[in-house]
Amino acid sequence: MVKEHAGGAGPTLFGGRIERIPSVVDLGPVPVPNSCDAVYATNGPRRWVRKPLMGANGLLAEALGLMLGRALHAPILDGAVTGPPDDLVWLSEVVPNIQHWESQHVNFIINYPEVGRLI
Repeated sequence: MVKEHAGGAGPTLFGGRIERIPSVVDLGPVPVPNSCDAVYATNGPRRWVRKPLMGANGLLAEALGLMLGRALHAPILDGAVTGPPDDLVWLSEVVPNIQHWESQHVNFIINYPEVGRLI
């Protein structure tokens, strides 16, 4: 099922530091355990993970994490928001061929300096 989610015009988040995507089209559920009913979505050339059930605190945490990561020049995914001003939804850039994180994957980390900057 493909469903379009349209955003409304309104104030920007954090003074325009967070991109606002006018609308996205859902492509299907993200097939890993998550707490926000995440779905793959697109707004044309870009693919996103749309996280609709995060709530205001989750949205704020994602936005602050993005801005902090940018300030620290950490290798982070792009993020954006979509939806009407009173019901914004977080979008995270899709990383192709990524696996769901599990603790047994720690032995495969090869970029410790970048991981350190993220932490």
